[in-house]
Amino acid sequence: MAGEVCVNKLYVLAALLWCWLGPAGADNIEDEARDKSAQAKKQYEVGHYAEALELYRQAQVEAPETPALNFNVGSALFKTGDLPGAAKEFDQALQGADAELKARSFYNLGNTYYQQQQYPQAVEAYKQALDLDWQDQDAKANLELALTKQQEQEQQEQQQSQDQKKQGQQQNQQEQGQQGQQQQDQQQQQKQQDQQQGQQQDQQQNQQDQQKRQAQEQKQGSDQRAGQRNRMDREEAEQLLDALRDREKQAHQRRQRGTQAYRGKDW
Repeated sequence: MAGEVCVNKLYVLAALLWCWLGPAGADNIEDEARDKSAQAKKQYEVGHYAEALELYRQAQVEAPETPALNFNVGSALFKTGDLPGAAKEFDQALQGADAELKARSFYNLGNTYYQQQQYPQAVEAYKQALDLDWQDQDAKANLELALTKQQEQEQQEQQQSQDQKKQGQQQNQQEQGQQGQQQQDQQQQQKQQDQQQGQQQDQQQNQQDQQKRQAQEQKQGSDQRAGQRNRMDREEAEQLLDALRDREKQAHQRRQRGTQAYRGKDW
């Protein structure tokens, strides 16, 4: 027994950590391992947990696969803050241990899970400890505490889920509102573009119509001027013909008068 670990009970929860003082392992550990374990125990009791852990590891080399040493190593790892490593050692201590050591291992395993806020696993470990030792009041107290924490955690997770869902809905509504506003802006912009395009088309059509009217007016003016020129040419031609006819008439009359004068005297 002198070579076994003594962690005592640390009342962080109801009782945080057990030491293993039973005979299990004492008869099975070799002398060298027993000496290392005794030295580790002294270091542990004065709070030198890193030194105790190193000595426990050396004892494990001399006596591997010893559940009591796994338990002690787990206790030292727990105190140094290596909770995952401690859980692994406590779980290993369950292999081949007697009922009492298993109960203590489950208890410490529950404490390790509790410190990591893994409350469902802690609840299960405490239940296993009580199945092996139903009179363990510390395990009962810690089980109740773990159940309370588990319930609080579930409520918190549920609240977070609801908050995330609500936030997601609000975000979706906001995005939909933004999309709706963007669509309205796009529609308004498209409407303005259509109006501008329509105005441009109307202006172009008006310009084309105006150009056509101007062309028609120019053509009509040209036709009128051409008609006037044609009328003037015809009138001038008629006047010229009349003048020619008058001259021919006058010439004819002069010829007639000349012929009549000659006939007045017969030789």
